Amino acid sequence: MAMWNKKIDGIIALVLGLIVLIFPFKVFTILSLFVGVGLVIGGFKRLHFKITTKNKRVVNSLLMIVIGIVLLLPNSIIPDRDVLGYLLGGMLIYNGSYRMIKYRKVQTPMNRSLAGAGLAAILFGVVIVLVPEIVILAFTITIGLILLGYGSIRLFVKMNFMGKFNEFRRSENSSTSEDVVDVDVEN
Repeated sequence: MAMWNKKIDGIIALVLGLIVLIFPFKVFTILSLFVGVGLVIGGFKRLHFKITTKNKRVVNSLLMIVIGIVLLLPNSIIPDRDVLGYLLGGMLIYNGSYRMIKYRKVQTPMNRSLAGAGLAAILFGVVIVLVPEIVILAFTITIGLILLGYGSIRLFVKMNFMGKFNEFRRSENSSTSEDVVDVDVEN
């Protein structure tokens, strides 16, 4: 029964992956609804946490809520997908700048890596602001390829690979131990 579940998962993932690759902009609309709901919920949760802990830094939470609401609006209100790219790029630039400023003070390896992540966020934000339509297309195509890869693995690769490998190793070890002859050699 479990093998059929894996095959059904694989077939569904392959079909969804093909649909995403064939219709990336239509699928993006559906994906944007899920991401929008997630951003609104996550933004409100972060905002609630910031307010209850008396933390004054609420800009990121507000940006998450705004981007989530923009994603949930119908296309007739915001017909241009580039608006999402500009908002997402702006949020990345803001977050990256904040990290660069915050973590440059104390020079530890962890702070250097966090500042490096801030620099990467700034660079990705600038790319998204400059070319938002390519980023959206690349995002949906990447999701399609991930689904195709997952579906292929579920369908064509045996899921008990490590068990088979360990069984093979045990059989090899047991067969070689019988063939070994212990010989005492005296000089």
